[in-house]
Amino acid sequence: MTTEAAPPPGSTGAPPASPAAEDFVRVQQSAEFADLRRSHRSFAFPLT
Repeated sequence: MTTEAAPPPGSTGAPPASPAAEDFVRVQQSAEFADLRRSHRSFAFPLT
């Protein structure tokens, strides 16, 4: 009995490639990421 599922049709079965460091830097410098970071840091949990 095998525990691994077959890869989806059309898939090579190889794991996806990891993003490069340049991709992380580009996303971190984007305006969308700055807005997300600002909203995350300003979030407050209600105490009641």
